[in-house]
Amino acid sequence: MIRRAIGTLGFSLSLTLAGLLGASTASAQPVAGPIALLRDASSSRTRLRAMQTIAQLRPAGGREALEAQLDDRSARHRLEAVNALSTLRDRASLPALQAHRGDRDRRVRAAIARLIATLSAGPPSPGPQAVVEHPQLATDWGRVRCVIELRAVEDRTQRDPGRVAMLQSAVRTALGTYPDLALNPGALPRDADRRVRSGALRSYGLDANLTTYETRDNPGVAAVRAEVQLLLLTGATHAIAGALMGAATAQESAPNYPGAPDPHPRVAAAAMEAAVRGALNQMEGNCAPPAGRSAHGHGRR
Repeated sequence: MIRRAIGTLGFSLSLTLAGLLGASTASAQPVAGPIALLRDASSSRTRLRAMQTIAQLRPAGGREALEAQLDDRSARHRLEAVNALSTLRDRASLPALQAHRGDRDRRVRAAIARLIATLSAGPPSPGPQAVVEHPQLATDWGRVRCVIELRAVEDRTQRDPGRVAMLQSAVRTALGTYPDLALNPGALPRDADRRVRSGALRSYGLDANLTTYETRDNPGVAAVRAEVQLLLLTGATHAIAGALMGAATAQESAPNYPGAPDPHPRVAAAAMEAAVRGALNQMEGNCAPPAGRSAHGHGRR
């Protein structure tokens, strides 16, 4: 399998790979998008994490969802909405910010004033429509050796819906950067479907579990360690074909001023994606075609 270097994108990443370990299956946990969580969750903590996740993942409609939180009764929620909008740096949010610059909480007012000044002085930023949520290579099915169907995603650390959404995004993003792996789009191209049926193209279900999440901050530095377990499942019985483990630590300089955006969601996303890549790098044996078959379904000649 082609191993791709992990770009730091301003982060300092350290990656530790673990060997294959046996594991039991995990119960599936429904995955709700961060915008739905922000809209529907009753827990204040969940809604705050949903705003952080929206800022990191930049889903379509995310800016509008954050702007709606500027009318929330909680000053803490309004401040987090401003911080999330600061991460997006989308000038399209200026009208909403201008409309709320008289917020009754002085911290929120100060954060809004800073963001208005930043957005007014800087060049236009691309809105959510210009951001690809899961940047992926165009699938060259002739090179694909494994088709992956993402099934269950679970946070085993504390069942945090925001972390679940972040891990789901990390898995999709990481899978999209390997030319010999492809997410199952639901309906495979005819040739790929023929190869799967003949056994020449491997097909797996994938359960992704976040097993460790640790904040390891130092003065002036935000750091997160993430450990993941990817279970490869085969057949209707979902038998475990492999348990892949990956771990990574990401860190970033942390701003230290009142109302500063929280860097932890961005650092956590980087750590999770690096951990997922570490686990996927162990799939070489699982993607090898069966003995006597080539990758394109023909016997050895």
